Amino acid sequence: MLIGADYYPEHWPTDRWPTDAKLMREAGIGVVRMAEFAWNRLEPQEGRYDFAWLDAVMKLQAKHGIRVILGTPSATPTAWQVAKWPDLLPVKADGTTFPFGIRKHYCPRHEGYRDACRRMADAMGRRWGRSKQVIGWQIDNEFGGIDFGAPCFCPRCVGQWRAWLRRHYGTLEALNAAWGTAFWAQEYTDWDQIVAPMQPVTSQNPSLHLDWRRFASDGIVEFQQVQVDALRPHVRGQFISTNLMGMFEDLDYEALATPLDVAGWDNYPIWAAEAVDPAMGHAVTRGLKQKSFLVFEQQSGPSGWNAMTGTPRPGQIRMWTWQSIGHGADAVLYFRWRACRFGTEQYWHGILQHDGLPGRRYKEVRQVAREVAKLSKALDGTEVRAPAALWHTYDVNWVIRFQPGCDKMTFWDEAKRFGKAFARRGIAYDVVTPKADLGRYRLLVCPHAVILREDHVEALRKFAQAGGTVVFTSRSGERGWTNIITDLARPGLLGKMTGCRIPEYDMVRQDKPGQIEMADTGRLYDAFGWCDLLETDGAAVVARYAAEFYKGTAAVTVNRVGKGRVYYVGASAEDAFYDDFLARLADEVKLPMLPPLPLNVEVLERRGKAGRFLIVINYTADAQTIDIAVTGKNLLGKGTRGPKIELEPYGVQVVQAR
Repeated sequence: MLIGADYYPEHWPTDRWPTDAKLMREAGIGVVRMAEFAWNRLEPQEGRYDFAWLDAVMKLQAKHGIRVILGTPSATPTAWQVAKWPDLLPVKADGTTFPFGIRKHYCPRHEGYRDACRRMADAMGRRWGRSKQVIGWQIDNEFGGIDFGAPCFCPRCVGQWRAWLRRHYGTLEALNAAWGTAFWAQEYTDWDQIVAPMQPVTSQNPSLHLDWRRFASDGIVEFQQVQVDALRPHVRGQFISTNLMGMFEDLDYEALATPLDVAGWDNYPIWAAEAVDPAMGHAVTRGLKQKSFLVFEQQSGPSGWNAMTGTPRPGQIRMWTWQSIGHGADAVLYFRWRACRFGTEQYWHGILQHDGLPGRRYKEVRQVAREVAKLSKALDGTEVRAPAALWHTYDVNWVIRFQPGCDKMTFWDEAKRFGKAFARRGIAYDVVTPKADLGRYRLLVCPHAVILREDHVEALRKFAQAGGTVVFTSRSGERGWTNIITDLARPGLLGKMTGCRIPEYDMVRQDKPGQIEMADTGRLYDAFGWCDLLETDGAAVVARYAAEFYKGTAAVTVNRVGKGRVYYVGASAEDAFYDDFLARLADEVKLPMLPPLPLNVEVLERRGKAGRFLIVINYTADAQTIDIAVTGKNLLGKGTRGPKIELEPYGVQVVQAR
């Protein structure tokens, strides 16, 4: 287990560096991430690399036992590069060009810049690829285009977009059929007629929009791969990763994570009102490689560019850190070591204030680092073993974002409804994509599986046939892979598996919810959003609608498939529904559950050769008393703890279960 910090020595005088290293050691900082925004210092002029300053910083840190993660600096092209390549600056969807002086101000398909990034990664790899002090590499910083996700619309990208389509479809006839261009007389007779989805137009062909998202994501994946390929021959005993952003949906994180050794992400929970948000960000990151991960940036102070968030309350930094570890992080690096006095992030604070003096946050980090160091021997090698997962593709996110279908309908909203229900019973879950090994799970929930391929359906069917339980929610099976609505009876390719049909559907606003009634208990729940009205075709009815003209119509069904079950949940509902429904599922698939936990209290589990370790987190500002169902050794204090545990505000307990 490592506690670290993100460090920018280029922002400070060289005579400050020894003080920083000393304070880091005293705080228990064991690793720093550096250089991801320092291209101008690493290559001040084209072809003239200057690595001596970074060597000097690393030498100072080595004296204090501090290891290093190096970032490739491609997120911030230099002024001299923009002067050399004016067309490096990306074009916005409205046709205007991004200026120099922000970040991510590059077109990811610019050949000259790609080559410059390759040469930089190669040079850094040659310099430090076998350094015992360097433990890993971060490629770029928070991939996702400009302003977190806007693709580049420059002439180069539009030309390559047409070439991408030609490779994927082969002929214009195939593309026209796949996109349904007969609508509004949109048939193309020449590849050059195909446009990019520029703004402010928002009603262009949905299939075009989906393919544009796929094309834009592919460009970032390729851009990353250039640097991975340049580094890989040089590194020995070092990981290659990048810092993702949890539930960020503008990129295909499955494709982006595939060539990496370990996944990592940036966690800023001060923006999250509930524990489910950072928890799901952890679950996404863990699920991408189905193993432990890194937190490259963990909030340590108030954040903001032009305006500031609130400051972390006493205990929150510690609580967020242990929450990360409880969800599977093997290293947590705080952003940032010291608040910068200049530039865009003057309000983005760190462990130290602008004056560089240790204060309350420094002391809290020191406390956490000492706790983690104390338990590191026990926790090293442990992992989160989730018996359940939320399954999705990034294409689902893109389809729903462009055509949500009803008010406030997103994949993540529905996923979080299940996520909160899992957390309230202490059940760990991953968020996985089609490349995942499904054999390790007993329960798969597929929120709003709007768009599916036949191989996806077959994999989910095999999972159920082998004894697993699959849950689909509203709109599932609606579309084929090119974003055209199926001409099969809904739920399309899922019809045989689910044993139901959907002849009609409705939209119920959240401010005017309807009701569904559980068949075996008679309990009523508010329901809202997209409501699929279900007819059974072999399935059994689990719940029925209890309002509107479709009162008595099936709302939830279950179908036997081989040794397993497949559920279809026709509408979104209040939290109580998910709590009760999950209790039913957990009982069927024999998932161990805790007594119901209060909202925003988590009981997290890591397992290893040394046994079970429960990390109990109070995400609230109020004291809580909970039942963890076991007793065990109190690893952050003396004696034993459990089954009843008292938690102070933002409190943490770590228990080694007997």
